[in-house]
Order: sequence, then structure tokens, then C-alpha cells
Amino acid sequence: CKKTAPQQEKSQGVWDKNYLDTTDFNIVTSVNGFGFNLYARLNPDENLIFSPLSISSALAMTYAGAENNTQQQMAGVLGFVFDKKQVNEGFSALMNEMNVSSESYRISLANSLWAQEQFYFKPEFLENMKKNYHSGFQFVNFINRPDEAREKINQWVSEKTEDKIKDILSEKDINAATRLILVNAIYFNATWAIVFDEKQTRPGDFFLMDGQKITVDMMQEHTGKYRYFENDKLQFLSMDYAGKLYSMNILLPKSPDKLPALEKAFSPGYFSELENMSKWQGVDVYLPRFTFSSSFSLKAILSAAGMSDAFDDNADFSGMTGKKNLMIDNILHKAFIEVNEKGTEAAASTAVVMMERAALPEEKSEFKADHPFFFYIKNNESGAIMFMGKVMNPKQ
Repeated sequence: CKKTAPQQEKSQGVWDKNYLDTTDFNIVTSVNGFGFNLYARLNPDENLIFSPLSISSALAMTYAGAENNTQQQMAGVLGFVFDKKQVNEGFSALMNEMNVSSESYRISLANSLWAQEQFYFKPEFLENMKKNYHSGFQFVNFINRPDEAREKINQWVSEKTEDKIKDILSEKDINAATRLILVNAIYFNATWAIVFDEKQTRPGDFFLMDGQKITVDMMQEHTGKYRYFENDKLQFLSMDYAGKLYSMNILLPKSPDKLPALEKAFSPGYFSELENMSKWQGVDVYLPRFTFSSSFSLKAILSAAGMSDAFDDNADFSGMTGKKNLMIDNILHKAFIEVNEKGTEAAASTAVVMMERAALPEEKSEFKADHPFFFYIKNNESGAIMFMGKVMNPKQ
């Protein structure tokens, strides 16, 4: 029988829709809530991939040095409702949990700080970065050798993401006023628990939002059981990776043009309900192969969301330097994903550039992803969402 779809959570706070749970705080709820808030603001009419975990980690390092109103604004946007010590320790625990690999999957979550030579930073801030964010601290010369500094940072990101994220910083992202760049990189590569047979992949139709039909490489799997839910509006499929510590979860509307209507209800609670209502059963799975990347600046979005002080002369990051002499110049994010018969490879990096201020039933079902769909990759143990996005056109 078909069940009722989850209801949309009540909107509140600085975001258009605020999905942050302030009654049951932990780092995972803040990361996931922030991710859905950000998705609602980004939400382009094209393929999208980003890492809520990467962005939250980079901003948490920045938040550690924020004080007074800047700290309060950032806490509201990021969902940090407890004190800094708990935030720092929460991310430390999450990083320790995530940085574990096996034969079937590889994951790496890494942080680094790049500071202007001879620019003073408080020893306690640097110790906090090292202890809780496992962050190396390197001095470079943004003033006199900006290209060399940029190349070093880009090389670090490239290495940490297995060359999937290249050139996160461009020439225009560093200038003579740059004093600190905080970088987070995340890399994920995992094999499906039930691998698709490459011989079964065939050309198939994919219907775009505007009604156009394109031909894609459609993977097929007919032998396995998956966690599955269906109602009159959508299908929900959870596909585990080998070891079952991670999963890709896909929401597929019943028709090609209905994804925007469903997106209005997206929240952590919405998907928790879908997961809870899903049952193990046989499913004929049809999923297109896809590879794409996304890159964007988060400065305007986060400023409008409620942390505007961090980007202007009102910024107070005296927890970093002992003075109110830093502000965020930009926040850059780039992400990549490839899904094929063997599994998924995904990577993302976030750079916070800071500058000195001038002063269903058991019968077998069919899940055919032949039109736009939403997906997220999560750690099944902690519940943390590492990547989320949508596929509007697998060939783009």
C-alpha cells in the first residue's frame, strides 16, 4: 500500500526555510540542516553537487575565531547553538569517524590553513586548529608571491581529492590584502554493495524538465534488494556501498517536471521519514551513468542568509589575531561526482579567503531514473550528509 508523504517542516529564522534543529543539537544535525538551507538557496536549473560537510567544516574553523556579533550571526546561519568548545570537539569527533578507509571505500576529510608570512595569529587559535580540525598551518607570501601561494594551495587540494578538484583558487581570488585562507577538502570513492553489470548497460531515454528526450547510458540491476518507498508523488531508493557504512539515497518524482514541487518540502526531517518508511525489497534499478562538477562562491548567499558582518568592516575575528583586523573576502566551493557501474567517486573543497580590513508492499518494484532526480550520500552510522545534489541532465 502507498503511504502519505512526509510533511514540510515549519520555516523560521534567517534562512528562507530553516531546517536547523535547535532542540537536539549535534554536529550532524547542524551540517545536514545547513546543507538543506543552502540547497534551497543554490538550487539552479542544472546539475548540482556540493558537500555540506566540507563547507560546514571550513566555516567551523572560521567560526572558531569569530567573536561577539560576528560569532552570533555565524552561529545562526550554521546552526551552532552550543558553545565553541562543543562545536570544535564535535567536528573533531566527526573527522576522526570519517577518516577511515577499507578495501571497498576510501574517504578523506582534510583541513589546512595558509597564512601570510609574519602576520600574527594567537597561539591558542593555532593550537585549536591543530587539535580539533587536524589542520596544518603553512605560511606563504600572498603580498609578494601570490601566484606561488595560489599554486601551493591548489596543489594541496588536488592531492587531497585525487586530482578531482583542481584550481579552486584563480588569480583574482588572492590579492595584496589576503592574510589567511582556510581550506577543507573531502574525497569519497566507494564500490556499490550490489555492483551493476557493465554488460547490462544500454542506451536509454532520459526525459528533461522541458519535455525533451535525450539518450544516456542507462545502468541496470535486477537481482538485489534495496530500501525502497513509493507513493503517488515519488519513489525513494537507498543504495548501500560495500560495507554498508555509506549509502546513496535517491528521490525520483513520478514525472519529469515535478522535482521543483517536491524540493519545496526538502529538509532533514523529510528525508528521515522517507528513510524510516522505506522497506527492504526486490527492485529493478535503472540508473544513468553521470559525471559532472559544480563550483560557486558562497559570499552573497551566506551574507544574505544572516552572517553579513563576517564580510565587511563590522567583522570581528579577534579570536584569531587578538584584533579586529580580518574579514572574509570570499568563500569558494567546488565539487565533483562520478557514478558508474562499480560505484561512486566524489570530491569537494571549500576555501574561505580572509583579508585584512582597511583598518511499500513486498512485490518487486521498478525504479527507473529516466528524468531529473535528487540525491545525497550519507554516512549511515552518524547520519552526516557528505554530498547532495541533483541530476537534471546526465550528459551535461
